[in-house]
Amino acid sequence: LEIAMAKYTIIVFRLVEEKDAEEICRIQVCAIRLKCSTCYTETVVKAWLSNLYKERFLPFIRANEIIVADDKDLGRIVGFGHLKIVTPFGNEEENESVKRFEKGRADYLIKGLYVEPASIGKGVGTSLMNRMESWAIGKGAIELNVFSSLNAVSFYEKCGFVRKETQLQDIPSGNCSVGIHCVKMTKFLSDTVET
Repeated sequence: LEIAMAKYTIIVFRLVEEKDAEEICRIQVCAIRLKCSTCYTETVVKAWLSNLYKERFLPFIRANEIIVADDKDLGRIVGFGHLKIVTPFGNEEENESVKRFEKGRADYLIKGLYVEPASIGKGVGTSLMNRMESWAIGKGAIELNVFSSLNAVSFYEKCGFVRKETQLQDIPSGNCSVGIHCVKMTKFLSDTVET
């Protein structure tokens, strides 16, 4: 449990609970409708939204992968971040990530960072990012990765992430899938990378 001031409001950061699943789903849906719709077609946004329902979050909640920003003045959650360990694969000689993993160091993937539209620009996203970085470092992370939506690239750059490449990610939609362009971005959390 951590407390921070974000533009004159008290925000408490904590692990999400199962009772919060509907609220974090609502935040993600609202953020995608408002922010992502400026960079993606209606078809992509509809496919993205069709995969969001509260039960989808339960395995991640049970795995303690999600933290929330709880605004005490408003009495509700105003943002959340989802951080997942990256289990490396491949040949040890070819993959630095495998070497770090075997030494108890790991890379982490930000699966999502969403702030409700009314709280954007108040420091909630940056505070969430800082908490997720601290959390990852505490677990031995050396590197954070994210597949950023096009509308969030500048946010991640302000947080110290570097663009690597644009990739096409598939979103299931009915009997097929829809491609969504994302930017793979990386941030090293340590000046010295152990190999």
